[in-house]
Amino acid sequence: MRAVVLWILQILSAVLLMGPAWSKITSSSNSIELFQTLGMEPYGRFIIGIIECGAILCLLLPKMHSIGALMSVSIMIGALIAHTTHLGFGDNPMGIMMVVNLISSSLILYLRKDDLLNE
Repeated sequence: MRAVVLWILQILSAVLLMGPAWSKITSSSNSIELFQTLGMEPYGRFIIGIIECGAILCLLLPKMHSIGALMSVSIMIGALIAHTTHLGFGDNPMGIMMVVNLISSSLILYLRKDDLLNE
């Protein structure tokens, strides 16, 4: 049962990261505008998009789940800080998705804490 819950959380976190990663890597106008506001365009956008892709891969690869969850938690904390201090959320449901991803990734880390120490 624990393994099933972990896989559901890992897939959920990976899926929630796919949209933002794709948006950054394909240079969507929303991502460009967001990173211009942060003063990180274009390098910050590409670097964060690549890190998100790495987190997605790690969440889905055996023996890399904990590292992917740690990357995802880090990304979500950074995103939440950026949105709460500079960008705001507006009518966008991104805030909810960020919190859901932060919670699911944190649960993965908690449930796989022994794996993280051994990796």
